Order: sequence, then C-alpha cells, then structure tokens
Amino acid sequence: SSASTPDDLAFPAHTDGTWLTIIPCASQPGLEVRASSGRVSLEKQGRYGINVAVLTGDFLQSMSNFEYTAASHRVLRPQSGDPERLSAPLLMRAAPSYREQCKQADAR
Repeated sequence: SSASTPDDLAFPAHTDGTWLTIIPCASQPGLEVRASSGRVSLEKQGRYGINVAVLTGDFLQSMSNFEYTAASHRVLRPQSGDPERLSAPLLMRAAPSYREQCKQADAR
C-alpha cells in the first residue's frame, strides 16, 4: 500500500527503541513493515486475535552488532468510513540502568 501524503499516515516510517515489539494483529489493516519486496501489510497476512508480529528494535540491532536490523514500519490512517483500528503493541525495553551500562561499555 502506498500513502500519498503525510495525512495518510497515523505514524510515519520509524523503528522502535526496543529489544522487540510484539504486536497482535489489529482489528483492521494499517500496520506496514518494510521488507525487501516492499511494504507488507501485517493485518492482511495475519488474523485478528490469533497472530502476532514480532519486530526487532534499535536496541537489539545495536546489541547484536547489526546481526538483527531494526524493523522499519509505519501505520496508515483508516480511510473515511472504515471501522476504527485497534492495536495494542507490547514494547520490550531494556532497564534504564542497563542502557547506561551499555553506553559506558561502548565508550571504552
């Protein structure tokens, strides 16, 4: 799917500052993940209430020395007249003290 204007996007393309982001398939399409073949609509691939997507985050990318790359994704706004889209992602972050230890280790 291609959003033609910024107004078509609820959230523009971004990566999450997490280890992982776990996202149950939402009630309506809207989440798109960048893949080598283009953008993939996860809700069109999975089933609401059954499937989840697991996206790698910036922290995992950094800690794995880019073995895993952070998943770029965006969220499209529902079209006028479409049902509301409900989503409840779980963002798995490192504790602030751990992030600080990693920064100090990287500085050495």
